[in-house]
Amino acid sequence: MNLKESIKRILREELSEFQEQDDWRKVNISQSSDYLGTGGQFEKNYTPQMSKQSITNQIGYKPTSVKPTSPKELKTNDTKKYIVFVCGTNTTGIPHESQYKAFKEGLGDLTNKSVEYFDYNSNTSSNSKLFKWLNENHKNVDKLILFSASCTLANRLSPKYVPASSTYCIEPWASSNGKKTWTNISPNNFYVNGVDWRRGKGAVDGIPEANQNKLKSHTTALKEAVKVIFS
Repeated sequence: MNLKESIKRILREELSEFQEQDDWRKVNISQSSDYLGTGGQFEKNYTPQMSKQSITNQIGYKPTSVKPTSPKELKTNDTKKYIVFVCGTNTTGIPHESQYKAFKEGLGDLTNKSVEYFDYNSNTSSNSKLFKWLNENHKNVDKLILFSASCTLANRLSPKYVPASSTYCIEPWASSNGKKTWTNISPNNFYVNGVDWRRGKGAVDGIPEANQNKLKSHTTALKEAVKVIFS
């Protein structure tokens, strides 16, 4: 081999080595932030870099997300409890508003539950607001308070919508001979006037003495009974 050929061979080897290094540089240069490692710095060991997407594809990674709670699910999980008060008739000289007022005064701050108000005159039918509301919300009723004439609804509302143990009758219209018409409600859940049958005397047998008042006012009796029920 002459000198000229030797020089050509050396040049070819050096050029080949340079080309190899240049190829590794191209592999190592980071095209975007998706690549991991030294940010494109050429390493002496010529280690090619891998993208995050390549890594996740190799290990079978699948992104996960938290499913937001839908309004329907929030409604289902709602545990709000209600007090339902049904006042008596307004045809005997006591307006509905006066009965609502007496109930509110008796309740005071004894509970933080929401109160739903209904009147007897508008809610004797099974298609009335009271019956429809109880049909939709009966599972969330904490107590059902019936006053005066509305106590006649007790057997229709309890235990179908509200348990008998959570239903209370305050001074119902009984009868002159003490006719018993409340078969589903415990005597312990009656609060009556112990003198006047028009205000509950003789409604059922076994009403505790403590639940029998001698108050002159029908609405005052309502207020005082509510205090006892919720205390």
